[in-house]
Amino acid sequence: MFKEHYDNMRPGPTPERVLAVSKLAACMNGTKDDVIKASLLYMQNSTASEIDTIRKSIDTAKELGILEEKDGKIKSIVDDKILSNYNTFRKYVSKRVFATTSTSFFKVTEWYINKNEKIMEKENWEAIAASAVADGIENISENDILGWRFWVSFLGIGYLHNKTLIPNMYIRINDLIELADWETNDRIPANEFIKWLYSNAPECKKNSTEITLSLAVSNGLRALHEQDKIELIVQRDANRVRLYPIDGYPINDFSHVVIRG
Repeated sequence: MFKEHYDNMRPGPTPERVLAVSKLAACMNGTKDDVIKASLLYMQNSTASEIDTIRKSIDTAKELGILEEKDGKIKSIVDDKILSNYNTFRKYVSKRVFATTSTSFFKVTEWYINKNEKIMEKENWEAIAASAVADGIENISENDILGWRFWVSFLGIGYLHNKTLIPNMYIRINDLIELADWETNDRIPANEFIKWLYSNAPECKKNSTEITLSLAVSNGLRALHEQDKIELIVQRDANRVRLYPIDGYPINDFSHVVIRG
C-alpha cells in the first residue's frame, strides 16, 4: 500500500482493518495464519476474498512499520499507545506515509491537493484515475484510487461524500498543531505559520506559494477557525496570506494565526 516506487493501492486493507489486525497480532504473538484465523472469527463468512483482505492488511501494517514477521511469528514493534485509538494511529501513519515522497500514495495525494475544485468535477473514481495519469502520475488505475480514497480521507486530507472527495485538510492540520510546540494564544505571523505547515506537511507545498493557498489547505484553516481551534486575524498594515477565494466568506486572507487549542 505504501511501498516506494511501486505502490499498489488496493482497496481491501482500509485503515480500520489495518488497525484491527495490528491490535489482534499485538496480543497474539502467533503466525500469520494464526492472525488470519483469529480475524475470521469476527467475520460472518470466511471467503477467499476476506482471507486475502486480512493477509494484505497484515502486509500493509508491515509496510507501515507496525508489525514485524520474525521466526515465523507476527508481532507488534510499536508502542501500545499507537494502537490504542484512531487518533494516535492516524498521527503515526501520517508521519510515516508523508515522509516518503516517492510512493504513488504521496504523489496522488500531492496532485489531489493542488487540483483544487477541479477534482470535484470528475464524475467517478475512474475519471480521477485517468486525470492523474494524464497529469503524469504513472500506473494509477481506478482500483488504486479506490484504495487511496479511504486512507487519504482517514488521514485528514479530504471528506468522502458519496463519490466525491471534498478537499479539506482540517484534521491533518489540527493533528500537526497538536504535535507542535506552538504556545496557546501566541500570535504567529501568517508567513511563518505557512512555512511551518509546508515543512511539516510536504504534500501540500507543490504548486502553492507562501502567499496563496490551495483549496484543501484553505478549507482546513477556515474550519479550524470556525471550530475555535485557531483564529485567523486580518491586520491590514501587515503582510497577508491569501486563502483560496470563496464568494461570500468573510475571511479570504489573514496576517496572523493564533493557536486557541
